[in-house]
Amino acid sequence: MNAGVNTKFTLLQALLEMMIWHLPSPATAQKYRVENLYEGPLDDQYANAIRTCDSKGPLMLYVSKMIPASDKGRFFAFGRVFAGTVRGPIFSLIRGEAGLLHLFSMCRAPRCLMGFLQWPGPGY
Repeated sequence: MNAGVNTKFTLLQALLEMMIWHLPSPATAQKYRVENLYEGPLDDQYANAIRTCDSKGPLMLYVSKMIPASDKGRFFAFGRVFAGTVRGPIFSLIRGEAGLLHLFSMCRAPRCLMGFLQWPGPGY
């Protein structure tokens, strides 16, 4: 049993170290990936906020998954913040199928999630 746990822990540790040492930080990567992350003009305030990872800039958030909640019409949205700070409530335009835009109330109280840990978002 210990041999299996030690092997698994060693593999997880090696994978984590590889990501830390070989993947660029968001501040470095977003400088050259902004043209892939943002479809608007690359010289406006939104592109500049993404490029510099500006926490005081406009909120630029990519929602990668929306899961229906038990309340009708509510969803849990999972995503990544490229610029700005998440505070509730947020109203957002989301591009759906065929490029149609829909207005959503994004959150009442944001939660920060990392693995199995969660805590209230900023301002709560």
